[in-house]
Amino acid sequence: MDEHDYRSVIIYHARNRYYYTMQRSALEAMAKYTNEVSFRFLNGLALILDGFRLQEGIRELNQLRSEPDLGMAVTLCLMYTHKRCHVVDKEELISLDGQLKEERKRLTAQSAYYAALFLHLSGKTEKAKEYADKALRLAPNHADMLSLKGWCELQLGRTTNQTLELFGRALELGGKQLDAYLGQVRFYQLNNDFDAATAVLNQVAVGFPTVIIPLVEKMKTHLANWHWEHTAELANRILAEKPASLEALTVKIMVLIVKEGNCGAGASALQYLASSVEKIEPGN
Repeated sequence: MDEHDYRSVIIYHARNRYYYTMQRSALEAMAKYTNEVSFRFLNGLALILDGFRLQEGIRELNQLRSEPDLGMAVTLCLMYTHKRCHVVDKEELISLDGQLKEERKRLTAQSAYYAALFLHLSGKTEKAKEYADKALRLAPNHADMLSLKGWCELQLGRTTNQTLELFGRALELGGKQLDAYLGQVRFYQLNNDFDAATAVLNQVAVGFPTVIIPLVEKMKTHLANWHWEHTAELANRILAEKPASLEALTVKIMVLIVKEGNCGAGASALQYLASSVEKIEPGN
């Protein structure tokens, strides 16, 4: 995967609140692209979002405070984190507030993008959209920002053609944009247009053959459309590639209990899911 693919995969895990998986992907990207500081930011973000590793996240993010493209996002992250510590460092918060005012004065499209990304992933969708709009005023053809704005619109319940057009523009401008493709998929899923969602996912599977996400989303799409046979087939296919896939295990349990009425096998699978969650996502 290239840098952009890694970033999209990391963001995907964050949206699904798989923060330990998010961090593992960020660390893998850091090892491969040692000069790309955005992966260090995403690593720090994973540490703070799970709520259990705040001090570790603060240490990681503090090292990025002087990075021009990340300064605004890092400052917002640190303020968010310090407010959630058991003992709040009020002096540090005052210092960060002052730094935030300075960052606003030198806002760029890229710094606004990372600020919007943090706000989006931490659940502050309205504020994320504000920063997205600021970024697009500075750089109207910022493909990543167009995609992120589309995701904000989806989270705000705006599933209109205007939202779909944001993802389309991102793909026109950015080319190979996994995040924008997944935005299109989510748009069609929310509008119950499962055939359109599947068509996009088939295209994504060809374009990103090493990424398992298209199969996972295709499985979820078939499940939402009550296509049990296709759902079970994809769950088994995913588990053959990734035996501890939490999404596929969850769906497999649903098939066993709801569709097949096999409660014994479902209970065994549920035990395996519980142990897998403890190993892979202990914060969930």
